[in-house]
Amino acid sequence: MLPAQCDARWRCANFDDARSHLVPLLADLRKLELGMLAERWRGLLDRQAASLVRSVAAAADAGKLYLPDAGAAAGWDGSRGGALAAYGLEGPAELPDYLESQLNVLTELAAASKGARAWLAQEGAGTPVDARPLLAEWSGIDAELARRSAKPGRRAAEARSLAGHRRGRTRQCQLRGSAGPRHGRR
Repeated sequence: MLPAQCDARWRCANFDDARSHLVPLLADLRKLELGMLAERWRGLLDRQAASLVRSVAAAADAGKLYLPDAGAAAGWDGSRGGALAAYGLEGPAELPDYLESQLNVLTELAAASKGARAWLAQEGAGTPVDARPLLAEWSGIDAELARRSAKPGRRAAEARSLAGHRRGRTRQCQLRGSAGPRHGRR
């Protein structure tokens, strides 16, 4: 796991811990008719949760999960295994470990960010506009991971589906004119 991914997981764990203490405080503030103060605290949690969702997406992008090295095709000599080389693999024997490691990172990031994403999914949450597509993306990833756990042993199909989520995100970034996540080996 890359430092950005470890940092995102750590920050998400801190948010979950703080949230467990602040939710009762928000309720108590409302009981004391200090709704304005409660809303300030809620706004702080909204902003923190949105920041965490962005952080988790950036960590996934930094890991270039399921993304091939775009430059690998330019250096391809026409020999067999060009697709494997695009993922930094030397042969088919490395593919299962590669897929498993990518899946593990994505699973850990999805699990770590569930608390922040659940917070933003609440009614009345002040979810920033730029975080909404990320929430939708991670919701799709959650659905794929749930399908995976329901049907173990379908590694290739799972990888294609999860890779589609990641490639779709890359295409969206490129269509908006930004550099988007860089392609390359993890």
